[in-house]
Amino acid sequence: MVKLGEIDYLNIFMIENNSILQKDGNVVIVPLDHGVHDGPIDGLVDMEKTLKLLIEEGVDAVVLHKGMYWKYRHLLKKTKVLIHISASTNMGNWLRKVLVTSVEEVATLKAAGVSIHVNMGNK
Repeated sequence: MVKLGEIDYLNIFMIENNSILQKDGNVVIVPLDHGVHDGPIDGLVDMEKTLKLLIEEGVDAVVLHKGMYWKYRHLLKKTKVLIHISASTNMGNWLRKVLVTSVEEVATLKAAGVSIHVNMGNK
């Protein structure tokens, strides 16, 4: 288990060693984590086709939930991935976010980093 003080170090380590920033400081990150919340979305139904297109076009990184990462990791060997660690659904209280994985698990996946959605001011 990583302690809170060690998380800052872990994040810095991941950023420095898996940098997604280009030399000019720009980056193109495409979020593909919407399926958990919304279900199938036009253009995101065939995830393999979508990922292949993005990789072919040279996207710097994609945001995926860990299940999609595991399913398509064979395509992502040269593409940086941010694992989205929170989720909600539009089938209920969509403002209620829950953690679906941890920073520690993401580190074991060798992802470039994490993505999280937090609604400020929710109870």
